[in-house]
Amino acid sequence: MVKTVKTKHRNIYKYETKKGSKYQLRFNVTINGKKEEFSKGALNSIAEAKSLYNEWIYKIDNDLLEESQSIIKEYTLIEYYEKMKEFKLAASLWNKNTLETNDDRFNKVVEPFGAKKLSEITRIDYQKWVNNQYTEHDYSQATVEGYHRLFMSVLNDAVAEDYLDKNRLLKVNLKKQGYKPKKKIVNIEEYYTFIDTAENVLPKDTYTMVYLGSYGARRGEIYGIKLNAIHFFERDGVEIAQVDLFTSRTRKYKEGSKTKTEKGERIIIVDSYGTKLLRAQIKYAKKIKKNLKSILHQNDFIFIDSESGNPVHLQKMNEAMDIVTKKSGVKISPHMLRHLFASASDIVGVDGDSLRAFMGHEDEAMTKHYTHATKESAIKVMEQTSSILHPARI
Repeated sequence: MVKTVKTKHRNIYKYETKKGSKYQLRFNVTINGKKEEFSKGALNSIAEAKSLYNEWIYKIDNDLLEESQSIIKEYTLIEYYEKMKEFKLAASLWNKNTLETNDDRFNKVVEPFGAKKLSEITRIDYQKWVNNQYTEHDYSQATVEGYHRLFMSVLNDAVAEDYLDKNRLLKVNLKKQGYKPKKKIVNIEEYYTFIDTAENVLPKDTYTMVYLGSYGARRGEIYGIKLNAIHFFERDGVEIAQVDLFTSRTRKYKEGSKTKTEKGERIIIVDSYGTKLLRAQIKYAKKIKKNLKSILHQNDFIFIDSESGNPVHLQKMNEAMDIVTKKSGVKISPHMLRHLFASASDIVGVDGDSLRAFMGHEDEAMTKHYTHATKESAIKVMEQTSSILHPARI
């Protein structure tokens, strides 16, 4: 749920949405010996909230309040998820892609727990459900952890907003017998072996994708780079490039959509070698279009199929990196490149805000996560990190 801030007016809270400031009225009253909470959000002004408060108090005092007008503190899991979802969307903290992913995960836990009040969901019942995902469905631990993260975000949000006393499910055991997590950390020497092998064995277009991944770009963002997202400029007599990562191509949005959130929209700067790769890729894409008796428009993706001219298929980068893994003996995935970039940036002392902005994270917990990158701070991140990741190419 979006963070609410107390105002100087009693029982009135303020929060920010994409369309500006909104207000929430929230207070508790004991009626017939039972504590009930009254709450209404999306109010446009403090005056509106005060007016509603006076109206409710008058109806309570004169026994005119209908049962439907009070909101009892104890939400069911379904009710609270819908409430939380409404705020996340209004504040642009979730986009359509995030919403679909979370809805899919929530649908897994809704059958046994959806109709239960939050306070009625016990750790014993939840542990049985977790165990059942392994014994009956043979889900991986990573899959169950995904369900669990969403479930915990709902309960933790309810605790933070005083709709639940505490989250009793925090110590549930999620371990699957025999489960071995995938390696997500690679050392710098392994990376050198991998990136040198990639340069030698991959076609230049797929190698360019891998190289961009080494600057923290997500796979979907790389697929989503359009001609008008690349801006070449000189710094100290050397040409480098700014890449706007405003579009992402994913399994659900093959034609491209906005990045995960508006905060995820950012720029990255690539070094002179990466800039040459981008120049070559644009030239290659234009040649493909010309052979098909077409042209590469400003709003066209630059990574396209050589025969059809359509955007490359969504497994192309993974397939290319699998080839490099077999040749080099070093396993690296697109997401591992992001981990490596963050680690290298930390080693050379890139400040946290600049790193978070460069990588498009939302909060400090995700990289240790961010504000928007300015061009100058992005250049500094590139220069510092390239000294470790690409010392032979700068």
